[in-house]
Amino acid sequence: ADGPGAATGPGDSRAMDFGSVFLLSAAKGDGDVVSGGAPSTAGSQPDGANVAELVVSRGFGTVIRHRDFEERSNYYDALLAAESRAMSGKKGIHSDRDPPVMHITDLTMASAKKARDFLPFLHRSRRISAVVEYVLSGHRFKLLIPKETCSIAFSFSGVRCPGRDEPYSD
Repeated sequence: ADGPGAATGPGDSRAMDFGSVFLLSAAKGDGDVVSGGAPSTAGSQPDGANVAELVVSRGFGTVIRHRDFEERSNYYDALLAAESRAMSGKKGIHSDRDPPVMHITDLTMASAKKARDFLPFLHRSRRISAVVEYVLSGHRFKLLIPKETCSIAFSFSGVRCPGRDEPYSD
């Protein structure tokens, strides 16, 4: 009873709903052509540009090929057309050029002098955006700072996580 014809109820984790996000102000650029798309089952397409179609048409993503009997987006055909336009225009990931190499300086393993050299750049702006690369423990993280192309160890001050044998450690 696990085939494609299996009944999926509201409590079943296999049931999938597809959502679409539309920008009210059409953010067309670089000669993007965003089609009207296929009408949804609930009614007609909302006004604006489909974000998924914009991403695919600029070459920032690809469309997963589905079989005919599988559930898929109401705008699947428009997404496939956008992907073929991006491939023919050699945009983004479909380009022949290799992306530029990004050298990341790992300050967790670097010498103290190298870490001190990065300090003025980190102090320069009050707010820094970073991506968590690795969670070392409940209060220690390894962060990647893309703007400064460095990776640092970060620890919250005043936060204490219980050890293995302490209460609430599980």
